Amino acid sequence: PLRQMREKSPETATKVIKAALPNYPIHKVTEVALEFIPANHEKLTGDKSAMDAIIRFEDEHGKKGFIAIETKYSENLGTNIAYDRDENGNKTPRKQSLKAVQELNCFTPDVEKSIMKGTTPLTQIYRNFLLSEMYGHKECLLSYSIILAPKNHTSTKRELESLTNGLREEYKNKIEEINLEDFVERIISVCPVEYATIFERFYDRYLNFDKLNNID
Repeated sequence: PLRQMREKSPETATKVIKAALPNYPIHKVTEVALEFIPANHEKLTGDKSAMDAIIRFEDEHGKKGFIAIETKYSENLGTNIAYDRDENGNKTPRKQSLKAVQELNCFTPDVEKSIMKGTTPLTQIYRNFLLSEMYGHKECLLSYSIILAPKNHTSTKRELESLTNGLREEYKNKIEEINLEDFVERIISVCPVEYATIFERFYDRYLNFDKLNNID
């Protein structure tokens, strides 16, 4: 619905997304896209992981940026790790991802050292963050990452802390968890009726967990 809204009325989409994401420097939303993979991903991290959604925007000074969104409902972020294989077929940390870690200089020295040695594995949350930051870095864009998940999701907070605890201070505000209930409620509160009805049905079907209390 947000993508359709953006295509039909950019002004309305900007109003709604600003309300849903009030802590971001969004002045004008320029695109909402799903399953986005940067065309130059091989030169970024060597990882073809897709962003579940991307919101492109301009801030009040005309600076372009984006918010990469990863959504989780019941599943965890995952422990799958991107590897290369050496000449003997053994798994080794992906070289391009390690280059990205060094180029961004986003981790504290001890954590970066651990990543380079392979002691700290680059699980999905690390890979997603690196892809987003490298894309913003190479394209000279403001870059942010969001994990959208229900507020009682069992592992999101733990997985996010595993990443942010190792980031330098200037990177800690580049990624956060936003609970899906608040996100949808903020959208409903400001969007036109024709779209509010869709989001209300979504909320009732997927986020009204009180219904479970009535199941014997």
